[in-house]
Amino acid sequence: CIRDSKYCIGKAASILSPADSKRFQDILSGKKVALLMNERLVNLPPDPVPALHKALKDDRAWALEQGSTAYNADYVLYITKVAEEVPEKGAVSKRHTEQELIYYKFEDEMLQEEAEYKILFNSKVGLQMAGATNPTEYTMKSNLQYKKMILLIPFKKYMNCIDKFTNLLSD
Repeated sequence: CIRDSKYCIGKAASILSPADSKRFQDILSGKKVALLMNERLVNLPPDPVPALHKALKDDRAWALEQGSTAYNADYVLYITKVAEEVPEKGAVSKRHTEQELIYYKFEDEMLQEEAEYKILFNSKVGLQMAGATNPTEYTMKSNLQYKKMILLIPFKKYMNCIDKFTNLLSD
């Protein structure tokens, strides 16, 4: 987990403003942060998703009842994958005003809305999938860029999202 937090701090330093990067680093080093990587199968039907997240909520409640502090986190460091639409050559770019992100998992979009920090960056795997060796070549070969997204979500907001997942699918 130390390696993961150093990786995330490095990404934050290269993408966020110096003030935001420092606050992000302070949270990771001074608060209790749970690491959650959402790598569930993309073709998994959405119905079991709330149950998967609710299991964490139930485990946390049980652990706290038993006196354990293992699940007593202040934040969730959530790592997932997204794709970003890149305008075709000659088209007017919306990149600086509105990013067109494609979320592979519906819960990722809901969670990013609750994130205190969102860090979006090109992934090596995404470059390889596009057959590119660098980000410039990447945009010439595809109108999608496959990226990694790091979200830092206050734990209480993450827990509230679990109920939203259930309500969304029950409607």
